Amino acid sequence: MLGVFVPYALGHYAIAHWCGVPPSVSGFRRSLRRRVFDQLLIIGLSEEVFFRGYLQTQFDRVWGRPYRCLGAAWGVGLPLAAALFAACHMWSGGPPRLIVFFPACCTAG
Repeated sequence: MLGVFVPYALGHYAIAHWCGVPPSVSGFRRSLRRRVFDQLLIIGLSEEVFFRGYLQTQFDRVWGRPYRCLGAAWGVGLPLAAALFAACHMWSGGPPRLIVFFPACCTAG
């Protein structure tokens, strides 16, 4: 996770800074430490609990997990929960935010 999240967070912060995005628009006034805390514990944890812990589990209860990939069992709950996760991200950022579908498919629940 650190190999992906840290470069992403630093890159996002740097691009916003280099592009001159005003702090009042992007919320970059807060410190990087606070942003990391918010993303990991407040946003990330709640998303995982809902989309993986609840939603994907309920889908898997209904349709099962008949497929295997590298030893992990998975079912339609995985791509369906990932699609809903991406759709929710599109609400706040438009169609480019649908890209979160692909990393969301990388974790069998």
